[in-house]
Amino acid sequence: MLTTLLRTIAIRTTKMKNSFIFALKKLPLIGKKLPDSLYGISAFRIIGYICGAIMEIGNAFIGKIFYLALAIITPMMMFLGLSTEPDVPELIRNIVVGDDLFYHLLFVTTFAAALLGDDIFNPSEIKSEGISMFNMDAREVLVSDAIYKFIKLIAGYLIFVPLTAFLLKIPMAGAFLFAFFSVASKLVRTAIAVFLYRKKGPSFRITFGPKATTALCFVAFIAAYLPPVFNLTIPYQVTWVLMGAFIIAAIPAFFYIRTITRSEYKVIYSNEVAQSEALKTKNSSGTIIQESSKKFISEDKAISSNKKGFEYLNDLFVKRHRKILWNSTLKTSGMLLVAFIALCIVILKLRTEGDTNTLNEIQSALMNKVHYALFVFYLFLNNGAKIAQAMFVNCDSSLLTYSFYKRPSSILNLFLIRAKTMIKINSLPAFVAAAGISVADMLTGVNDPLVYIYSFVTILAISAFFSIHYLAVYYLLQPYNEHSEMKSGKFMVVNMVVYMVCLALFQVEYIPVKIFAPIALVILAVYMTVASILVYKFAPKTFKIHN
Repeated sequence: MLTTLLRTIAIRTTKMKNSFIFALKKLPLIGKKLPDSLYGISAFRIIGYICGAIMEIGNAFIGKIFYLALAIITPMMMFLGLSTEPDVPELIRNIVVGDDLFYHLLFVTTFAAALLGDDIFNPSEIKSEGISMFNMDAREVLVSDAIYKFIKLIAGYLIFVPLTAFLLKIPMAGAFLFAFFSVASKLVRTAIAVFLYRKKGPSFRITFGPKATTALCFVAFIAAYLPPVFNLTIPYQVTWVLMGAFIIAAIPAFFYIRTITRSEYKVIYSNEVAQSEALKTKNSSGTIIQESSKKFISEDKAISSNKKGFEYLNDLFVKRHRKILWNSTLKTSGMLLVAFIALCIVILKLRTEGDTNTLNEIQSALMNKVHYALFVFYLFLNNGAKIAQAMFVNCDSSLLTYSFYKRPSSILNLFLIRAKTMIKINSLPAFVAAAGISVADMLTGVNDPLVYIYSFVTILAISAFFSIHYLAVYYLLQPYNEHSEMKSGKFMVVNMVVYMVCLALFQVEYIPVKIFAPIALVILAVYMTVASILVYKFAPKTFKIHN
């Protein structure tokens, strides 16, 4: 058993080492110069061991800290705040934050976690590789892995739960009991699952599927956090009794689990892996994207175009995919229109009430905080990423197999054509937002017509910038694989950088629109020029289908 555990740890470490080297070889500039012989260097094996040790420590200890902080301590602090807030209803102010609440949250959340899946038959890549690729005994792989996880679970909880109880001045006896309950509940759950499997046959799933897991998580959340709002929690003495009952029940459960034969271990686990893989294939992002796209593609044979070349190709694409390209844009524009109408109504009401202070604050925000629109457009209003995805799924994934489609002149030509299309599609919500801000400026008492123009131009420039940005990144990094799944770390990093820039500008309290508007126009012109040059130079190598 120990030998099997050490072999699975070795497999995990080797995978970490190989992943580390693979990431190094993907680095720009130096990546291609690194030789394949790196995989055989023992120093990287040591790095793999270090990474593995860090991950194991994180899983055993840091994970428990986050669990206690987020699932137990934070809700208790929130309930404490509600119970002392004079403005909340009296029913909520009666919440008692103490021993009962602490053990109630611990018991319910841990019991729900035990129900979600067991640590013996839950499929994992390491287990599957050990059994199938290295011909290791299924029983030894699954049992040794479970024992290892159980030991980490008990060790983590024996340290941090009693410490938390001590700091919160809560009876600690139940905290030590809880550490063993966390494992006992999993053993009981496994024994019951195997019993039902033997009764119902191979069609019975030992672990839950995604829908059942989601439903169970929802029920667990309600059971854990809703009753305390009405001051209904399980008394901590009762919780201790329940945990003790599970620990006692775990003894016969353990002996029942020992009756599982080696062949049953292999059959049950193979069944779980097969069903898990089937669900992954069915619910994979690429499959979902492709199937959902087909529903919105027009099959009207009367659709035609009088344009030529790539203009013709793009025009047909836009007409056939009108629903995909415009549905989200129209919905966003409608919501923006309703929001700005509501804002204008509020402004008019404030004017009739003579609330000049609030009006001045709104006016100042509209004139000096229009740069906040960068963050809003990046997260919510621009559909550049969706449009680029539709282009790949329903056009480029097929045409990239032809050499003419990857010529520098062809790529740049189509890039510029598509840039105009994306700007046009995204200009509708931008126009609504720009018009809404301009009207709001007017209603708050702004008398300078240039402010209206600057606000209008700024919003349109921001929308155009993100339209070009998403398209340029799509051409330069092409994040989708042959199954239309996003598989590019570089793409995510680039978007994260843009997100951080937008977030940083969000922290700047005031940038007058008369200053920000010309800056936005200059950045747009420079970005469009640089993006076109980069696409022409690098896209012939990067704009391709990835395996």
